[in-house]
Amino acid sequence: MATYWITEVAQPTGEPISHVCVRSATDGRASDTPFRLSRSTIVTDLSNPNGDRYWTATRGYDKAWRKGAEVKLTPDGKFITTEGNNVVRDNLGSLPDCTC
Repeated sequence: MATYWITEVAQPTGEPISHVCVRSATDGRASDTPFRLSRSTIVTDLSNPNGDRYWTATRGYDKAWRKGAEVKLTPDGKFITTEGNNVVRDNLGSLPDCTC
């Protein structure tokens, strides 16, 4: 099971997220190179108890990546989401548009 940090999302207006840009995360640090994963890949991973796990990540003032909210499945198991917390910028809907 690997850990990935989602740093960007592709979400057409009025549509669910289609794909995301992720970075491998090891020892609390994100890799420099993002790569693209489809929403369906993440849904499959999260549906599997031994699948990969995902969190959002945002850049701090020092430009280092900071782990954010855990990514989970919606109750119907078809979409990905983050649970609301007191940090708005680490929610999936607040991340920047995908560039990868």
